[in-house]
Amino acid sequence: MNFSSFKQWLGADPYAREPETIQAGKNDPSSAAAAREAEDFESKLENALRVETPENLLASILASTATEKPAKPVIQARGRWILALAASAFMAVGAASVLLWYQQHTYSSVEDYVYKHMQADGEHVLAQADIQGGVTRTQVNQVLQPFSATVNADLLASIKFIKTCPTPNGKGAHFSIFTANGPMTVIFMPQTPTVGATQFTIENQRVHVIPLEQGSIAIVGNSDQQINAVTPLLASGITALRTDI
Repeated sequence: MNFSSFKQWLGADPYAREPETIQAGKNDPSSAAAAREAEDFESKLENALRVETPENLLASILASTATEKPAKPVIQARGRWILALAASAFMAVGAASVLLWYQQHTYSSVEDYVYKHMQADGEHVLAQADIQGGVTRTQVNQVLQPFSATVNADLLASIKFIKTCPTPNGKGAHFSIFTANGPMTVIFMPQTPTVGATQFTIENQRVHVIPLEQGSIAIVGNSDQQINAVTPLLASGITALRTDI
């Protein structure tokens, strides 16, 4: 395996432990250094997205919901999303399990997650897309197979870089696609369902969160028009993994 191929494997999975990548790291000092750098960056990213949950969070939420007036929403149904989940969990398993749920999920909303994730990793992924310039079916399946998902040929041709990333409810995929209007960022959240599409702005960029048959995706672009142009490709392009893949 040459150094360029080794870097592509690391881009898809910084913790890659296939025999080929292990052997390449042993035989080539440059590959070994690149592997350490990729693991260090991934560790920093996960630490940056890890937020400590206050001990009195549950009590504060229950107290505030009785008196707090709702602020003008930044995204559709913001606030009600997390409160609805809390109410459902409370009725099902009791207050103790609700508190555990909050301790394990450190984002107040999907908007909060996308903002933090793009702050930590957005520029890195776009830079890697410029360097790599394309992916193979094998690389995409390496990232998406754990979620029983794949992409169709049209979407595959547009993806310039893909990697595993944390999402609000477990791991997902972060990838960059090239469009007629420039590069765009997509975050696949396989365990984060959403009811209807939501839209919001983070640091002068527009974000659309689109429901899929499995989970949802966040599409980040320069304008609503740019995002709307690729939404059909993304909505139909991410599909359940077939047995013949």
